[in-house]
Formats: sequence, C-alpha cells, structure tokens
Amino acid sequence: NAKGINTMWDGVEIDVTGRLYYLEGMKGKNGIQVVYDAKTSHENLIIFYEPLYYNGKILGVLLGIITEETFGEQLKNSYAGNLAVAYLCQKDGTVVSATENDLIGKNVITHLGEKRNVKEKQLKEVEQALALGNGYSFRYRGDKGETNAYIVGLEEEGYSLIKTIPSQVTNAMILEVNRDSI
Repeated sequence: NAKGINTMWDGVEIDVTGRLYYLEGMKGKNGIQVVYDAKTSHENLIIFYEPLYYNGKILGVLLGIITEETFGEQLKNSYAGNLAVAYLCQKDGTVVSATENDLIGKNVITHLGEKRNVKEKQLKEVEQALALGNGYSFRYRGDKGETNAYIVGLEEEGYSLIKTIPSQVTNAMILEVNRDSI
C-alpha cells in the first residue's frame, strides 16, 4: 500500500518502505529488483514491480515475485540430452539466477575466467556486453571440447542472459558437417 506495508498471500504484513522497488514504484517507475535473503523466507527473490494507480493517484506498488530457485529451473535447457548452462546477470556480472546454483551472488566474469578457461580478451568483451546490455557470442575450450556461448541483453531492465551450447553438442555438429562434406 502507499504506506509501504506489503501484505503477503498468507496475510503476513511486512514493512518495505526501505526497499528500492517500493521507493521507485511510488515514484511511478516499474522494473525488476533482486532481493538476496528476503526478510520472511530467506530466499533470493526476483521482484517485478509496477505502480498501482486509481484516479491518477498511486495507491501502492503491485509486485510479482518469483524465487531464484524457480527462475533457475526455467533457465534449464538441454540439447540432445546435454544440459546447457545459463546465467541471469546484472550489468556488473553478478549472477542473479543460474542453472548452477552455487554461482548466485558471484561474478560470472570471474567464473568464466577461472572455471571455464575463457581468454582475457573475450572476458573484456563479455564484461562490456553485460555492462551495455548488448548481444555477444563467444567460444571457449571446456573440459570436453569447444563450447559456444551467447549473451542476450535484456536492455530495459539492465540484465543479461548468458546461455551455453554444451561441447558435446558442438562436437556432434562438427562431426556431422565433416561427414556431410565427404
């Protein structure tokens, strides 16, 4: 409501006057905010917010809330039975949601450099693409071969999605092309 009291589905009331989504919503703005370790559930939440108007006056802020775990499940995708890795990131590279849950709250650029062997030049381009919300495709050599990855910027909200095509799939495509050329 306009006083900053959020009534949950179970009737529990929470003071959200200090939350960015409430402050921005009361200014007439909409958007997305990530809340780490929420007050009631202690979960990571992705909150979509929109001001609620009546006769031209803001009555409060309407929220759509999804847990990071649920969102992470939505990111899961497989190609020919091989699970693809996906990350939802903020502009600075902070992972908001991922198919690898241990990365939540960590920096994807650091992870790609240390754990995925992405070269320094590509890391700088990944960093720039995230910061600007631009699309970008890159490759790196994983444990099982060449992996393709791409970034899709969600420009209006300041987030980007990074998805990979597993090396097993890339290797199968290369093999098929080679067979077709014989």
